[in-house]
Amino acid sequence: MPDPLPLPPAYSAHSSSLDGTFNGVFDTTFNSALTIGFSDIKYSIFPLSAIAIFIVYSYQSNRQPKQLILAWMVCERHARKGEYMTKVSMKGVCDMHVHTNPDLRLRAYNDFELAEAGIRVGARAIVIKSHLGFTVSRAAMANEFIRRMYGDDTGFTMYGGVVMNKVIGGVNPEAVEKGLKLGAKVIWLPTQSARQHLLKMGKDPADGIELVRDGKVVPELKDVFSLIRDYDVTLGTAHVSPEEAFVVVEAARDAGVKKIVVTHPEWWIVGMSVEDQVRMVRDYDVILERCYAQNMGGGVYKSNLPDNLDIIREVGYKNVMVDTDGGQTENPHWELALEEYMQYLSDHGVTEDELYYMTRTIPYRLLGIED
Repeated sequence: MPDPLPLPPAYSAHSSSLDGTFNGVFDTTFNSALTIGFSDIKYSIFPLSAIAIFIVYSYQSNRQPKQLILAWMVCERHARKGEYMTKVSMKGVCDMHVHTNPDLRLRAYNDFELAEAGIRVGARAIVIKSHLGFTVSRAAMANEFIRRMYGDDTGFTMYGGVVMNKVIGGVNPEAVEKGLKLGAKVIWLPTQSARQHLLKMGKDPADGIELVRDGKVVPELKDVFSLIRDYDVTLGTAHVSPEEAFVVVEAARDAGVKKIVVTHPEWWIVGMSVEDQVRMVRDYDVILERCYAQNMGGGVYKSNLPDNLDIIREVGYKNVMVDTDGGQTENPHWELALEEYMQYLSDHGVTEDELYYMTRTIPYRLLGIED
């Protein structure tokens, strides 16, 4: 957030209380303005954007007229200076973690609808993911739908992958190989079949898939690493514990796997501390996938955006990928969630080049797309 703007000297007697109070709640007030529909005004007409912010501030407080006049001046000066005025571009973005229908849980979009949303905003690519195993065949059908409906020049591609849950036999090299031959771009470790996932959900972790035995990865996982290396695709750590993740990532690196993504380490199910995320980046040069929001249970989602900003500042933007893990009916539709995420980072000091790197350069490299 930009430094608070000083008020004119003539109002110095009042500035300490108002300026500190107003600027202290500026983000909250500003986001409230967006929520009630001022986003288009904000980005197009400076004075009206200031009015929008001012109205919400006035509504949320019981200020005296003199204080409201001063608040208006702060709003107006933020607008004239151009703070918070640069709208992010979605052109060319890539999201490597989105859920769609068909699924056992209702999702906001089906594969075709998500593809159309991608085309509308000018996205370059989306990777669809399912806890039910394969999405690569569905991605191929979505791409054919795009071609028939919109032609060959949309610049958009849908990709799929394989999740090694029990539904495909767990850590199953044969299933992984078939997925790779069909064009899978991401191979995820277990999600809902992970021991960590079951433990955090109050179930018996022994019913989950074993990845580490006596401090080493199981033999079949080594075979999967060889396939990932040979096909030059991405390994995602999914819902495994931090302890498992360190063992798996080291073994994958030793096996020659070049592209490793630590999947939403901030989610309480995974529970990877900031210190462990820093160590992952420092020791193994992985990509941290930081997502829009996390499922807290009971249909409640918690925004990850402030914490995501902190981790970018902690480890550096070159090791953080901006994804949504979107598709839930409780959250904004995919394109709205991603735009909100990107706008938040931009509004809080992340540069255009840094945002480009986290939303395009990193996923392009992971997917083998030319930048």
